[in-house]
Amino acid sequence: IYFNWAAPLPAALIGGDLTMAGADKIFYKGQDNRLQLWGWDNVHSVWYQDYIDDPSGPTNFKVSTAPYSITNGNNEIYYIGADGKIQKYYWSVSAMVHDYVPYTYGSSELAEGDLIIDKTNTPSTAIAYRGKDNLLQILQYSSGSYIHSWVTTSTAYISSTPGSVAGGYSGEYYFAGTDHK
Repeated sequence: IYFNWAAPLPAALIGGDLTMAGADKIFYKGQDNRLQLWGWDNVHSVWYQDYIDDPSGPTNFKVSTAPYSITNGNNEIYYIGADGKIQKYYWSVSAMVHDYVPYTYGSSELAEGDLIIDKTNTPSTAIAYRGKDNLLQILQYSSGSYIHSWVTTSTAYISSTPGSVAGGYSGEYYFAGTDHK
């Protein structure tokens, strides 16, 4: 991999949450918590580094510091923003476009980590995550917007250990509880 040495260091270095999008794009959270990309340049046959967001844009466009805050959907990159809301970038003709997942969050519905996307449809029909209340929550796509619900209740808290949720295909989700079961 060739590094874009013109990129500002150490901000452009990998801070975590790598996810693949196709064979030639690796999205990640930089050490500055900005969404970044390693991509293959077919013209010059080299790997390059690039920022996805606008560096002068709002700080709430930055990626959450919580682990497992980035994942990919079908031609979309989803992430938990610094504000706890689910955001996404998608390719539109000539540029990546930022958008919030259309939903008005209550304070108990903000995301903390373990973001999982149902990849069976575009747009992704279900977005699951560990909420700030350590309960499994889901945003289900229906008629142009998302509807929120809790998958687990106060008797089934998710472990706060990052990576405690898995699934996303066919609507099945698995999680490690606070009792380690």
